[in-house]
Amino acid sequence: MKSFVAKVTLLAVISFLYSKVRCDEGFQCPHSACGPPKSCKLQDKLIYHQTMTPAWLEGHASYINIAHTITADMISFQLTSTVSGPQTKDAALLKVPLITADVLKDCTLLTVEITVANDVSIGGKAYDSDIRYGLSDGETFIGFEAPDRKSYGTSSPCYGIEGTSGKFLKKINYKNTKFPKVNKYSYYPGRFLFTFKLDQRWGSCYTAQDHGFVKTAGYINRLKVSKGLTLEVYKTDKNERVGIKFIKVAITQDSSSVAPSCLFDRFQKRSIFPMKSSIAKVAAVLAVITLLVPTVYCDEARQCPHSACGPSKACELQDKLIYHQTMTPAWLEGFASYIDSSHSTTADLITFNAGKVSNAALLKIPLIASDVLTDCVPLTVEITVANDVRIGGRGYDSDIRYGLSDGTNFIGFEAPDRRTYARQSPCYGIEGTSGKFLKKINYKNTKFPKVNKYSYYPGRFLFTFKLDQRWGSCYTAQDHGFEKTAGYINRLKVSKGLTLEVYKTDKNERVGIKFIKVAITQDSSCNM
Repeated sequence: MKSFVAKVTLLAVISFLYSKVRCDEGFQCPHSACGPPKSCKLQDKLIYHQTMTPAWLEGHASYINIAHTITADMISFQLTSTVSGPQTKDAALLKVPLITADVLKDCTLLTVEITVANDVSIGGKAYDSDIRYGLSDGETFIGFEAPDRKSYGTSSPCYGIEGTSGKFLKKINYKNTKFPKVNKYSYYPGRFLFTFKLDQRWGSCYTAQDHGFVKTAGYINRLKVSKGLTLEVYKTDKNERVGIKFIKVAITQDSSSVAPSCLFDRFQKRSIFPMKSSIAKVAAVLAVITLLVPTVYCDEARQCPHSACGPSKACELQDKLIYHQTMTPAWLEGFASYIDSSHSTTADLITFNAGKVSNAALLKIPLIASDVLTDCVPLTVEITVANDVRIGGRGYDSDIRYGLSDGTNFIGFEAPDRRTYARQSPCYGIEGTSGKFLKKINYKNTKFPKVNKYSYYPGRFLFTFKLDQRWGSCYTAQDHGFEKTAGYINRLKVSKGLTLEVYKTDKNERVGIKFIKVAITQDSSCNM
């Protein structure tokens, strides 16, 4: 009996010690390189993902400044001097909870990417629009300030900032506001990409200005993610205005530098029990398995993967990347379920030539099979398309549609050739009925906003679809960053499956596709 009690006691002690190993060894941090079994090593990295449309922000933000208006395309914050409410500078405009308190340890290695699409008709014109975007743990704020275009001759188009979070940003500390600069005649960018490496107290800001502008910042304070994490937006003076088309946030747990062998090696060095007896080794293995069982169990919840439709609390931060594929011409040739016969393929390009029928399908690629997901799953789909500019940018007809289908309905964007830029946008929303030909076509605001009529045809389009919100956006690098959004009538039923589809408009349209990349991510909430 004494032997049995000793074994149980030893097992309990070892289990306790494993759970208390120091943060710097990666054990307390969820799913480090030291912990998960081989089948799980490449999982559980995307902790949070959300595409925040105006409607989503209206429903999920914990705080929205009263001086705002909202449409399907934009949430606009006006100058507070014309709206009842506080007329104070440094006021908070938006607060969106990302991670609640007591979910992550402070040692967790995180990278946070925040993409913001703004209305260039505000920041790019004569309006005051100096806006701050960043993160807070409820006390400390770190982020970037993006001034309006008027200041480009004297300061950077974005620069680091930190302070004390609250209804107003206080104790503000700026990080090198003046250098580097962009050309003072640069356009105001339609999109900002902010990246934060929290454990390094580091951030970067990227815009498409001057063919790609990057500014980095180092912060004094490190956010304590154990207290939670919130996206926060502030204005500077009371007269600042801004129009936000959408915000996308992705929080990724970075890979640990701890070697896979550290689990037993480091435990042996630190444990008060030498790992010599077979009983101790077996007990250690059992303890590790006990810690890892929830990880394996989480993988089984597939019908509505880890959404608000039903995951356990232990699994809420897992398995967000549902599909990812980079589709080269050779890959498309081998895996597309349909390719129009008018095509030719090389190692660099799949080219579709003029055909005989208008609105014909060019490509269909199955992404998710039917009956894999339920319709309630909130998904963001990003489609990156790299085209041959020698076709769309020259004198050829090249009005091409890219989008998604559930087998019945199609939603997407049409990207016309360069010749139309004087009278319409370089991309605009479209929906219809899927098939061998696109039917019952419905266009979404083809004319505005426009780019400069002398703009080059872009080599790359980035289409983003928030399926549960029936919403999409198109982004190109034209005019230092062009953004167009669209609202759709039909919501795709992902339970029927999901297919990437490409259509032409007239029969004479041509297009050359260098590659297509598709990423489907499950967002961190489920709106029933």
